[in-house]
Amino acid sequence: MNKTKAIDYTQLVATIGVVIGIGLVLFEIRENNAVALQQSTATNWTTWNEVYIAEMQPQFASALAKAMENTDELTLSEKVILNSWLYAITGAMHQDTNALSLHGLDAEVAQYLDDLSSDVPLYFGNRFSRDWLQENKYWMHPKIFDAIERELESIPIGSDLDYFDRLGTSNREAPRNSRPTTN
Repeated sequence: MNKTKAIDYTQLVATIGVVIGIGLVLFEIRENNAVALQQSTATNWTTWNEVYIAEMQPQFASALAKAMENTDELTLSEKVILNSWLYAITGAMHQDTNALSLHGLDAEVAQYLDDLSSDVPLYFGNRFSRDWLQENKYWMHPKIFDAIERELESIPIGSDLDYFDRLGTSNREAPRNSRPTTN
């Protein structure tokens, strides 16, 4: 009988040890996920920051303007600038989407892809970028590629400059005292 009680106590202690061990493993997993999220956010911020810095360079502005007007006149150096820019942008899009997906934020992924449509004209509104997109779609996340393609259907090639001219007037803020009407 004493031997049976000793075995029971040993099993009880072992079970408690296993439960505590599982608790510690779960705690470590949560901590690692929090660190991974912080690292992912920092990396993504850095990537987007590099994109914005590249966009401020005079060589970039010249290359993008030329791509909008006549892609055939792009020099090799301008093509390299635009190619690098497009890789950085799509890489950042992938980082955004993957970070949201890894944390089970599917609704936020859908919202991100919807919000992406407002940037598509700038990124892919010229023939060079559209050709680049078609050549590189094989490695892109299908949801990102589909969101870009859906938006591009409404932007005819050749009217890119008109589209950019309209951007400044189509998104005006409503007066502060006005209320939206409901139908």
